[in-house]
Amino acid sequence: MRLLWLCILVETCHFGYSTRSNCKQCDFAVELLHSAWEEKTTSTCIGDLAEFICTTFNIEDHFVCKGIAGEFKDEFTYVLSVIIIEPHQICGLLMKDCGTFIDPLSVSWNITIPSNQPSPIDKKTVFPGKPILRVLHLTDLHLDMLYTPGLEAKCKEPQCCRPQQNPNELGKSKVSQMAGPWGTVGNCDVPYWLLINMLEFVRKNHRDLDYILVTGDITSHADWDYTPTSHVAMIKNISETLKSMGCYMKKIYPGLRLISINNALGGDALNFFLYINQTDPDGTLTWLIKQLSMAEKEGDVVHILAHIPGGDGEALEGWAINYYKVVNRFQNIIVGQFFGHTHSEEFYITYDDPEDSSSRPTSVVYSAPSLTTYSDLQNL
Repeated sequence: MRLLWLCILVETCHFGYSTRSNCKQCDFAVELLHSAWEEKTTSTCIGDLAEFICTTFNIEDHFVCKGIAGEFKDEFTYVLSVIIIEPHQICGLLMKDCGTFIDPLSVSWNITIPSNQPSPIDKKTVFPGKPILRVLHLTDLHLDMLYTPGLEAKCKEPQCCRPQQNPNELGKSKVSQMAGPWGTVGNCDVPYWLLINMLEFVRKNHRDLDYILVTGDITSHADWDYTPTSHVAMIKNISETLKSMGCYMKKIYPGLRLISINNALGGDALNFFLYINQTDPDGTLTWLIKQLSMAEKEGDVVHILAHIPGGDGEALEGWAINYYKVVNRFQNIIVGQFFGHTHSEEFYITYDDPEDSSSRPTSVVYSAPSLTTYSDLQNL
């Protein structure tokens, strides 16, 4: 009966209609969710709802929807219990004119930035023959530890070239396109031995590297196949760093500091916990400002390292705007920003006025290409 009313809620809101009757049905369904919280049955309830919405709106196929809803239902439940207070809030999100909902994606806030900004210094031209640093930037490796050559590369799942768990795929006896030994362009991430081969090539042909940057997304795209046990095993060697926001500063050469920030914790729109509190929730930006202030005081320049560029669609707007302000404040000492996530080799320019590209440039953001061959995202 509980799932029936959740289905009514989704079907009622499917086309955004907001008749009085539909609004009442929506309110009733949300009240039912509140009752489920009180009965401590919400985790299953929310899991059912997430699976139903994911499948009904064809966000993914039912197998993937079921996997994601099952693994993350407790997280969904906790966040919803905090941000959804009244029925009209969620109904206002799902249907026009059916309530008032404050979009958690558009929350604006301001970080405190030191006001004693030095006068901007024009960047000096680096002429040929001057000393340079040779840096290898690796990002978005997306290793699939289950990659198996010879398996189906054109399956109906979001992730192929691996043993399929979907019952609809298990019965297939003929392979239309076999996964290659070194990877396959399509819905496939790359095997571990491709990374080893790449690193061996780098060691053989680029022995003069000064340092290496790695900007995240090492695991595969198979989010629905996530388990806490497997995830913890992958990150156990960096657990101490994660206790401190996943950020660190390293003086790699005299006068040059590398500052790495984990903006997935504070600025990733897919981090549902951020909808509870987006105002520098883990203190990363406050910590970054402190580090930049120290570098400025001591006359050092800085390279910033992170995963998601501030202008990316998955970056929360409030976090991105404040990060932009920090970059402009410390533009004299931030001489490079290095990101991943886009899977494309490109660069961006930040400006004194973010809304005016004719204003004075303040910094450069470099985005490295990916190793993965997934879909059309690769830039080998």
